[in-house]
Amino acid sequence: MNNKLKFNYWSQERIKQGRKICTSRESKHLDDSVWLILELPLKIVRDYLWKQEGADSPEEFENVWRDIKGSFEEDKIVFVHFFR
Repeated sequence: MNNKLKFNYWSQERIKQGRKICTSRESKHLDDSVWLILELPLKIVRDYLWKQEGADSPEEFENVWRDIKGSFEEDKIVFVHFFR
């Protein structure tokens, strides 16, 4: 497992606004702020957790993921980290 969670500017702004309470990653991260990690398909995160991810819509979440990763594989299993 990797250590500290790092966030891009988009995520940092939404965390400051109190809109982002989780983050999806391709691997698990040990961080003192993380209290729960779920393994879910990326499409479930997009369709049901987009608001908790800080996005304004499922489409925005998918676009942000594509900007970071280059593609969006719906069935890819990701680790959703809920943090304080």
